[in-house]
Amino acid sequence: MNEILPFSKSFVGIWEQDYQLQILGNKIENKIRELKANIIQKRKSIRLYKSILDNSKINLEMSKRNYHVGLLRPLMQEP
Repeated sequence: MNEILPFSKSFVGIWEQDYQLQILGNKIENKIRELKANIIQKRKSIRLYKSILDNSKINLEMSKRNYHVGLLRPLMQEP
């Protein structure tokens, strides 16, 4: 067969390399998808922690105000 089609051996080699490149390309695409999903998940976590922090700051400010109001009110009522 090689005598009839002398290029067939190199053609098979090229086909095998092409196939290996396709497999590698698929692996790379899968890894990119995985990394993007990981980034999205981390962004969601950051948003969650930021909202928890913001709510904690608001609660702290309200507690400070309530403390000051509670402390000052009895002082203002004394003659």
